[in-house]
Amino acid sequence: MGRNDNCFCGSGKKRKKCHSYISEDSYIESLYKLYHEIEIIKRDHQYPLEHPCKKGCHECCYDFFSITMLEFEAVLASLKRNGMNYTREIFNIALEYNAFLEKNDPELYNYFERDLTGNDFEEEFYFQRRLYNDRPARLSFPCPLLNKESKSCSVYEDRPFICRTHGNTFNTSTNLYKNNSPTCEYIVDSRDNANYTPEVKDEFYTKMMELNKLVQGEMRSFLLQYPIFYWFKLYKDKNEKYNRDMYESLVPAYFYKKVDSLQPIDIR
Repeated sequence: MGRNDNCFCGSGKKRKKCHSYISEDSYIESLYKLYHEIEIIKRDHQYPLEHPCKKGCHECCYDFFSITMLEFEAVLASLKRNGMNYTREIFNIALEYNAFLEKNDPELYNYFERDLTGNDFEEEFYFQRRLYNDRPARLSFPCPLLNKESKSCSVYEDRPFICRTHGNTFNTSTNLYKNNSPTCEYIVDSRDNANYTPEVKDEFYTKMMELNKLVQGEMRSFLLQYPIFYWFKLYKDKNEKYNRDMYESLVPAYFYKKVDSLQPIDIR
């Protein structure tokens, strides 16, 4: 793909005027290609006019969910394109939410603060799920990326996987579908919602998880995931430990290394 070709993200702009700083076949490029595939599926679907998932609804911005480090790197890069002052503002909002959590739910906060380096991913994943399931599905504060005035996402074009698929698509393998659980206050029947939304098949979830792998010799392991608000604190703490600005990337390699080549040494 040349610099004058259309950008891989689907913006319609030339690569040199869009994501010129991202190397071909890198983790970030692969992530955006996956995002673009999902957007095409939704674009080609005929949603009913009364479907609640539309611009202006921010119900799921209060939901309790985690994202990968790769997704957060895309979010962070998007914020920085809007200027460092704006990025600091978002960091400060997220840090306030972390302080609130530390005071009101120390068990969960202390879990996030633990050094989980080297821990078994599957074991930690299910432990984290149990912690989440023991709590309300919604937080008392919104995602720090939610613009409270416009009620819209401040990094909409770069938002994470779950933010693109929750409510406006379905997948028969998810517990939400299997248990016919309410998706949100406005979508109380997940299986009925499948009649009005396109399917995002298992292969998309598999691709997403493949991008979250770390290479250690012949072994492959998954990186842990955290809520968006906690990623901000983790980045602040790790960067300040080494006298870097809190908004510096912790994995610059995501922007130039090819998929299935990320090693522990690549994480700062």
